[in-house]
Amino acid sequence: MNLVEEMNMGNRALWQSIMQYGEFDCMPVIHWTGWPETLERWDSFLKHYKQRWPAHHE
Repeated sequence: MNLVEEMNMGNRALWQSIMQYGEFDCMPVIHWTGWPETLERWDSFLKHYKQRWPAHHE
């Protein structure tokens, strides 16, 4: 596959080309989020961290 064909490929083909060290002209934009439970744990951790080490957050 040449670069012109790759420029017209979909996200899956672009991702596969990048992962197989092929030619590509852009990086795919991938958005994701965490599970609600994970986000709650991170929030709890950050609150604890900021209370324990306030100098790191000024």
